[in-house]
Amino acid sequence: MSIKQLVQTAISAWEREDYETALATSKQVLSENTRLADVHNKAGLCMAMLGDSEGALVEFDAALALNSGYAEAHPNRGIVLNELGNHEAAQEAFERASKLDTRDGTLPSDVGNQIAVTHAKLGDLYLVANRPAEAAQQ
Repeated sequence: MSIKQLVQTAISAWEREDYETALATSKQVLSENTRLADVHNKAGLCMAMLGDSEGALVEFDAALALNSGYAEAHPNRGIVLNELGNHEAAQEAFERASKLDTRDGTLPSDVGNQIAVTHAKLGDLYLVANRPAEAAQQ
């Protein structure tokens, strides 16, 4: 399976709330490419759902080491820090997320991310239809 297919498998497992499969698949992706902040974040979410707060924190920190502006990883990290009793660091993570989420003043990051993913999927469909110009626009 390609990295893209593995990532999609992990996302599908996450959406089914099959956190063990999502984590295993995410770890498989990370064994081939450690520089994917989104996959580190997803692995952290899976670990948190499976009760491994320390492991989740390691993954969120890895995501943020790759992309300190990754707004979604900050609140995830904050939630885990709260669970671990580190409330001051959790508050800092939430504040950082809030600043990042409104930095461009137009869209919250989760909405912007969903729009970007939708454009990418539309681009993939144009490629399947052998319409490279339209794919490139997406």
